Amino acid sequence: MFTPERRKWIFRLLQWATVGVLLGRAYQHWFWDAPYRSLLWDESFMTPILERLFGISWTDYAGNVRIDQGIQVAMRIIGSVFGIGAVVAAFPRFFPPRVWKLWVGLSAWLGFLAFLYYKEQNYQFGQFIEYALQAATPLFFYILVQRGELNISWGRWMRVATALTFTGHGLYAIGYYPRPGHFTTMVINAMHIPPDWANQLLWTAGILDFVAALWVLLIIPGRGYALAYCIFWGFLTSVARVWANFYPDFWAASLHQWFFEFVYRTPHFLIPAAIFLLGPPPRRRRLNRQNLRQVQ
Repeated sequence: MFTPERRKWIFRLLQWATVGVLLGRAYQHWFWDAPYRSLLWDESFMTPILERLFGISWTDYAGNVRIDQGIQVAMRIIGSVFGIGAVVAAFPRFFPPRVWKLWVGLSAWLGFLAFLYYKEQNYQFGQFIEYALQAATPLFFYILVQRGELNISWGRWMRVATALTFTGHGLYAIGYYPRPGHFTTMVINAMHIPPDWANQLLWTAGILDFVAALWVLLIIPGRGYALAYCIFWGFLTSVARVWANFYPDFWAASLHQWFFEFVYRTPHFLIPAAIFLLGPPPRRRRLNRQNLRQVQ
């Protein structure tokens, strides 16, 4: 059985991961951009909708400046919903259970965002699966708070999401898809090494991503080592967004532009940490309602 301390840490890790991904995405929607235009400015997709449902042409739609203004307003509204979800996740006991269902909807919306990034990157499947942990985390937390149980199936899906995320990341790191230039730049800036070394390091990390992803899924000894790698590399690749782009003379602008990217990636290392604490459960394990109230 879980000790009270372990139970508390599992709950907290999922809670912090949920707050992180929702708060980070809220900040992105409030102050920056999200990939909705990859769909809304897709002429082949939008033209039939515009003509059949609204009776307007693509030219009228694309040339209307109010459309883009409307997208900006809609993004701020969506960001506010993400922000509300983060507040509910931070203080779940202050809200009735029906409000917790908001996390399910936001988990689905994060999946939709993953699809939009996938479309934006010319349908590179690695881009889509890399967001598995971010999209699934609010749902995992909802299941924990609503049902109050930890079982083999529940932990298995967390391992699947972890494996998908690290596989997607590894596909870019080894160069299966064109490696994003900022990957190499971040390594160079963070470690002060030549570009060739940075690319070799990324290739090696990509291979380790695949090994860790497979190891996390399989029921074989030593899974803890794979999870330890996921925790370490997940944290390092998340914080690198800030570390590699931080300039002390412009610290406020640096944090404003990059810190939210670290925040919404917190599931990349907090969920593997929760899986590590779950261990290999031989039988059904349950957190009852009373125990959940004690750790919330």
